[in-house]
Amino acid sequence: MRSLLALSLVTAAVSGCSTHQCDASTSNVDDSKQHVNPVNGTYVWDSAEFHGWITYNGNETITFTLPSNFPSTSTEGFTLSAYTATSTDPSCDVVGQFVEAAGQLAEFQIAGPQSFTVLNDTCSQYCLRMVATVTVPTAPVDAGPDAPHD
Repeated sequence: MRSLLALSLVTAAVSGCSTHQCDASTSNVDDSKQHVNPVNGTYVWDSAEFHGWITYNGNETITFTLPSNFPSTSTEGFTLSAYTATSTDPSCDVVGQFVEAAGQLAEFQIAGPQSFTVLNDTCSQYCLRMVATVTVPTAPVDAGPDAPHD
């Protein structure tokens, strides 16, 4: 009985490696022409609203290029958030539930002053939405000598 169990585990492991369903791949998303409007010093960029999320294959690294008017990825307070969902729609129109990705679903790396990568370190396909946010501090405005507290 034990040898049958061991044989079935080895067979499962071998067949999973030979399907190529999880070969490494890379792709690029260039949103450098996308317009970003800062509101009160806060910049928000996202890769998609709720239609047309990005297909996020297993073991895929995606490089995103941010618009030139977005602050550098080295700006203090720069944050990245990834959201994943499953969808039966091939264009990844997400309807229903999605979650903020963590762990192996979204491994980030800063690739340059206007770019970053995210790796799906699983063997499953998802739909992906990325959001980058940064608040640029502004210098305080001097109210002048007549202000009671400066």
